[in-house]
Amino acid sequence: MDRKKNKIKNNMILLTLLFIKMNAFSIAHSFEVYNILDYGAKSDTTFLSTIAIQEAINESHKFGGGIVKIPNGKFVIGTIILKSNVTLYLEAGAHLLGSTRLEDYSDDIPVPVEVPRSKKCMIFTMDAKNVSIEGKGII
Repeated sequence: MDRKKNKIKNNMILLTLLFIKMNAFSIAHSFEVYNILDYGAKSDTTFLSTIAIQEAINESHKFGGGIVKIPNGKFVIGTIILKSNVTLYLEAGAHLLGSTRLEDYSDDIPVPVEVPRSKKCMIFTMDAKNVSIEGKGII
């Protein structure tokens, strides 16, 4: 009987430790949400929101990663560069629109010489890990 009680007690301790460890993992890996409106982006098709969105991406990356939220609205951008551990999340109703002005796209994209394509692009990433674009919005 004592053996059975000890086994139950040990199993309960293991389950408790596992629960604590899972919660610690969850807390350690919860990501901050960076709303682009907080960085100066505007839902206005005459306003270029590239710098605001890039600042949100950079800050998210600086602090270990997170979710850069594109809320409902129409946001015009040139080139943005996604970085490691950053999720670009487009809410339903969000539209990320490419600028119609070629000069709004960066010439400083580090595309390898052997890649035969233009250096101008709307969304770029290279050598980044855990990068994603999610949500029900439209690009």
